[in-house]
Amino acid sequence: MTVRIPKLFFSSVILSFAATTCSGIAATALDDALNDADGAATATESAATAKSEQIVFTTSEDYIPVKGPRRVKKGGIFDFSTKPWIFDAPAGKHGFIRAVGEHFEFENRPGKPVRFNGLNLMDVPSADSALVESDADAMAEAGYNLLRLHHFDDWIADYKASDPKRYHSGELDPVNLDRLDRIVAACKKRGIYTTLDFYTIRRIRRAHFPDYPGTTDEKFNRLEYKALVWVDERTADDFWAFAENLMNHVNPYTGLAWKDDPAIVFISLINEGPMTKLPGVTPTVQAMFDRKFDEWAAKRGYENTPELRKERHRQFITEFYNETYARFVRSARDIGIRVPLTDQNLDTLRYETILQRRQFDYIDLHAYGWHPTSLDKNFRWHENKAALKVGAVSTIKAYYSGGPMSILASGRHYGKPFVVSEWEYCMPAESAQEGTLLMASYAAAQNWNGLVRFGLGHGFSRGNFETVKPRAILAIANPQTALAERMTSLLFLRGDVRPSVDNYPILMPLDYAEELKAEKVWPENLRRIGLLGRTGILFFDPKKPEAVASMLPPNTKGVFQIGSTPVVTNGVPVYTDTTVRLGLNLPRNPAVNDTGELTLDRDLGVFSVVTPRSEGFAVPEGQEVKGAFATAKSKKSFATVFVSAMDEKPLSTSESYLILHLTGSKGEGMRFRNDELAILDEWGNAPLLAHRGEVEFTFNRNFPEEGFVLYALSFSGERLFRVAMETQNGRSRFTAKNTSDGHVIAAYELAR
Repeated sequence: MTVRIPKLFFSSVILSFAATTCSGIAATALDDALNDADGAATATESAATAKSEQIVFTTSEDYIPVKGPRRVKKGGIFDFSTKPWIFDAPAGKHGFIRAVGEHFEFENRPGKPVRFNGLNLMDVPSADSALVESDADAMAEAGYNLLRLHHFDDWIADYKASDPKRYHSGELDPVNLDRLDRIVAACKKRGIYTTLDFYTIRRIRRAHFPDYPGTTDEKFNRLEYKALVWVDERTADDFWAFAENLMNHVNPYTGLAWKDDPAIVFISLINEGPMTKLPGVTPTVQAMFDRKFDEWAAKRGYENTPELRKERHRQFITEFYNETYARFVRSARDIGIRVPLTDQNLDTLRYETILQRRQFDYIDLHAYGWHPTSLDKNFRWHENKAALKVGAVSTIKAYYSGGPMSILASGRHYGKPFVVSEWEYCMPAESAQEGTLLMASYAAAQNWNGLVRFGLGHGFSRGNFETVKPRAILAIANPQTALAERMTSLLFLRGDVRPSVDNYPILMPLDYAEELKAEKVWPENLRRIGLLGRTGILFFDPKKPEAVASMLPPNTKGVFQIGSTPVVTNGVPVYTDTTVRLGLNLPRNPAVNDTGELTLDRDLGVFSVVTPRSEGFAVPEGQEVKGAFATAKSKKSFATVFVSAMDEKPLSTSESYLILHLTGSKGEGMRFRNDELAILDEWGNAPLLAHRGEVEFTFNRNFPEEGFVLYALSFSGERLFRVAMETQNGRSRFTAKNTSDGHVIAAYELAR
């Protein structure tokens, strides 16, 4: 497939795309890549020759700068701040959140499940109260009803002026704490809830522990601190002192201590602190865990040999963690913290970690599509220079064996709410916008309870899109992603996608840690089951295998057995790693879920979600996807498209429609190592560049005859101009071209 790269520093080349998902599984090339931009003759160099050339993206006919204000038009079609199925302000009006079975509900509104869609805020807000209010308004307009405070602990730590190294030793900084209180209160007023982790990146001085052995570094590295919390009493005291100070302080803008504010809904103890990796962070930490192992082995009467340490390490770390976590929960409750608690949001499919999560109030995991991997040990994320391995194409073709959603699905636990507190499909992948459609669709079908996109700093609501610099994770600072989040609101929060009915639980005995005598890889086949119906971990008592049948959720079509304990399922098929592939016909293509609303075709590289109120498609160039109401054919570039009824009526009778046409994004001067676009050497600078696209939409309704008018919209939701529609045999058609008079047109409004 040939393509002209816009204004390259060399002639056009043949491109060969490759990508890597967050699971490290390479995706095959798209069947169709980008067409020649301007009709000029294509180059004849071979791909092998082209691989030595660098690829640089700049403004051209094919890559158009995005522009316009970051805030949307108040009351316009993009403004979701008044949607009653998202907001019921103020946050907390129905009391504290409770984990009830597999969903959250408010204590004073029992029986009504609650879902959250949110955004990570990466630092402490501005001292400018007007800017804080603006950011809160922007979150509400985007449809976010949850804010995750992230990396805030380092900002509110009280760095003593007398300490030249400025490493935290205990208290809270009242100035930055006040800023944090402002954003929590501003969000609460709008019906936006708050979640947080007690520890993310807070810096700790070794001087705080003067007799601590080990290196002479002046501060603990963050992984070291995460490990020491579990094995060192002084570190645990420091951890809980910070948590107690934070939760007991009174927010002057709400009049409530954080522990007494129901607008703070659930809390994770430590961000990304996997117990599978922490013991070996430093020799000193390893020695402390070794001593804990010795104590554990002695209590069980084991002969403590090197072989035992190797064989029983996973069992030890699981049991030790579970005992310590239970003690930590008591510490939290003693402080007066009433909300659901969790931990271990990394290492999604490690057996030990799964066993550690079983006592949490809810499960919280992280996942990324195409998260960049540094090829340079000296790389710094804030720098423009890169040397990163990045994704280049759609994850759809790899979805049977990887991709964030399929990994997350089997990491859920039956009987507990499930939240993804960090997720993103990262730039500069051409099809990154498909990620929102995939995540929102499958999260709703799996009946998850929360999605929290990663992540922005404060002040994101001010200014224009022209100043946004390209980075792997831009969230709604990328205007196309900002529009895509409306898909999440509609598919996930409004509930346009129905929860799956069929269940495929993964059975795991409570004592499975005793079988973990060697490293085991999670069966790849289990990552595919989430494409068919609901799945997740279901624990059972190995002493009561006959009770499994009564534990199975309704409409269980089959179970996957982990471990050697036989189970009784009363006729429900039991599969193992050697039988599940064919038993459930996992190689099937396309994969259609049990409700028939979600279809993923790995051969064509397309995905569709078809519901009564919304339809969305991920469409490679040259492909056509048909729904019940809409059809979309991509004539130019990979496209993520969406049409939704905005008045709660079905698509067939709605009076108001939102139509999205999203393409890839690059940066001005973004530079790749070669034509595969899999190694990024420089992010480039502002502005972001939207890839020119063209999609032919067809609708099963005669809109012109019924008096509808189609408007092209700016990124703020302003109507720019009318777009002509054709009719044929009672169907309406128009061609969406996402460039016009210097504008990037990514959305349309269709109304009478």
